[in-house]
Amino acid sequence: MRKDIAYIIDCFSEFEKAGIRYCVLRNADEIISGDLHDVDIAIDLKYSDQILRIIRSNGWKIAYSVWRDFGNVWTVVMSADDGDYLAHFDFQSYGWNGINLLPAEMLLEDRRKVDGIYVASDSVQAVTMLFSRYLYHGYIKEKYRDFIRKVYLSDQCKVKELMNSFLTTEFANAIYEDVVAEEWKNIEQECPVVRRTIRLVNKKTQESKISKAKFYLTRMINPRGIILDVSQLDETDRNNMICILSQQLNHLFTKDELIESSSVGGYSLICAKVAV
Repeated sequence: MRKDIAYIIDCFSEFEKAGIRYCVLRNADEIISGDLHDVDIAIDLKYSDQILRIIRSNGWKIAYSVWRDFGNVWTVVMSADDGDYLAHFDFQSYGWNGINLLPAEMLLEDRRKVDGIYVASDSVQAVTMLFSRYLYHGYIKEKYRDFIRKVYLSDQCKVKELMNSFLTTEFANAIYEDVVAEEWKNIEQECPVVRRTIRLVNKKTQESKISKAKFYLTRMINPRGIILDVSQLDETDRNNMICILSQQLNHLFTKDELIESSSVGGYSLICAKVAV
């Protein structure tokens, strides 16, 4: 088993021993196969100190750590002691734009163990697969669509219950019907309206506004991510560097998240969108 995969599975085992409930939200099979970019884990973030101690075990070190989505997601990239392997974790409740759509308790409900790993229930996986890229980028990932539809057909009550946590009943029913009818384009076209509805259903309290302001201030003081300036290299070396870094980053980030090269103020840069 590849070193990074063994490390990730060992972390899961340690979470269980420590009494920290977790579940992988999607693509658990890619952990075993070794074909994963990041591990999306539903977990109660109040245990962040304990999680930190566990993921630092066995000589692994933090290469990158940042809180995203106004505290809904904690991204941590770990590096092995020999520096040859990296592991990317996204510890999270389920949110968008600072709104906690599905708390950890709901994500962990009915989790099950598969090949020694706790995975989310099919209904939780289907709902989070539908809305993850949809709310941020306006589309539903092609590879998830068949699974989403299958679960929506087999577990109508549960998927509607989950959607009703952050949508009106009218919108939850409409999206359900479109999924069953495979009207994906119609769902995507309604994305701006769905976003507005979520904001209305989940009106911000004064406390959440203050929390969001603090988050922005922290970002201004401590910008996240690393940008590499390769402007001093000649064209051949620069292209080679970008190619090598892209290959390395592709192990941690999907193609959608990776910016291979760009030009800012006359400088040639390479970075990952998640680190911008």
